[in-house]
Amino acid sequence: MTLTKRKHSFRFFSQFKIINRLHGKLILLTLIVLVCVLIGLSLVGNGAIVYLINQSAMFDEVLITKLELLNKYSLIGAAVFGCLFFFLIFMGSNVIPGPLYRLEKTLLKMAEGDISLKLNIRKHDELQKTANIFNHTFDKLRDLIKKDRDAFSGKLDEIEKIASQLSDLGQKNEAASLRAILSEIKNTPPNIKI
Repeated sequence: MTLTKRKHSFRFFSQFKIINRLHGKLILLTLIVLVCVLIGLSLVGNGAIVYLINQSAMFDEVLITKLELLNKYSLIGAAVFGCLFFFLIFMGSNVIPGPLYRLEKTLLKMAEGDISLKLNIRKHDELQKTANIFNHTFDKLRDLIKKDRDAFSGKLDEIEKIASQLSDLGQKNEAASLRAILSEIKNTPPNIKI
């Protein structure tokens, strides 16, 4: 793969990182606004209860006590509700971006020639099915490359036999040239790691 193709493939995959981060931040911002609105509504409701308690000269003590209890419980409920939503925001902000980030990193390494890697996505992540398809595809690709390498190795052995036959027939220069080429081919490391 040429250097320009590698740069192009890197730019292609880096677009996902930008989209991934923006999407995660948009979800987080939406949830924060939702929690703020709910807390604000709860505080307005509490303010109305406090106003009614202050205007309670005409109410009896039982109603005042019930309103004070309602005020306490709604404040506690708002606090618990807010904490719960912030916890859910924190936990949910990594549901999609985390697996996408791992997918992106693994695919970038594979684009550089290391197809021995597998996509490791947690069991219940959103991209589990996609990761399984990628892993299955790359397993098949590794098998095909291994078969091709084995066939190529067999052909190199045949060429080695031909070089020996040429040497036996007195064509030592041609045999030496052929062996030099074979040696260079065998000593060249493969570009793809399987």
